Amino acid sequence: MRRLIVAVGLAGAVLGWAGPVGAEADDHGYGHTIKLSMTEASCFQADFSAYPYITFYGVGDHLNLKPFGASSLDWDIVVLATATGFDFVNGAFAFTLPNHDKLTGDYTGFSIDVATGAYTVDWLFTDGTGALEDAHGKGKTNGVTNLATLCANFTFKGKVKVDGQHGEHDN
Repeated sequence: MRRLIVAVGLAGAVLGWAGPVGAEADDHGYGHTIKLSMTEASCFQADFSAYPYITFYGVGDHLNLKPFGASSLDWDIVVLATATGFDFVNGAFAFTLPNHDKLTGDYTGFSIDVATGAYTVDWLFTDGTGALEDAHGKGKTNGVTNLATLCANFTFKGKVKVDGQHGEHDN
């Protein structure tokens, strides 16, 4: 019941891990970094049952996370409503990619201008499964939301590093 406002999404259809699109080897040849991006629009929900804490959330958002493709994103962000807006409390996300691998993490920051709807969200990737096991990295969403309709337009850019043997994937 505590999911929050951040219409954000990532998506994925794995295109081959031996040399995925957007991947670059690290300086020592161990593992690789995958550049992530998306430009999307989606709607979300809000839970006011613990007011003044509000949870904004999305369940099963289908987003085109490059380089993976259409992925499902479950996310929530908890904020504290104040006289001047929202103070970020916490948040988490989980992407399920087309091949069923997951990318998970926490939101480390969220801010919104309640007058204009302009917002930012900071992402911290902390783990993954399958070919993305032990993935870690950062990202940022910039967008504009309509708090009356709970819909947003946004862009996301980020990078995750997948270490050595965990980054291989058989296709």
